[in-house]
Amino acid sequence: MMTVDDVIRLSKAGLSDEVIIQQIKKKGQRFDLSTDQLVQLKSASVSERVIQVMIDPTKDPAPSSYGQKNRTV
Repeated sequence: MMTVDDVIRLSKAGLSDEVIIQQIKKKGQRFDLSTDQLVQLKSASVSERVIQVMIDPTKDPAPSSYGQKNRTV
């Protein structure tokens, strides 16, 4: 089971949103995020896309350039 801290560690390690999202979806885990956890994720620069998938792994995250890591131009 993945935790909020696991997601933060993956993000800080420089893994792309896609890799983190794949891990969350692979586990099929839905996170019941508190306000403090949402603030913790945002403070750790976890992208909105990853947070969206954490909340509902069955939905495809909306593409966003805000906070997206390893974005190629």
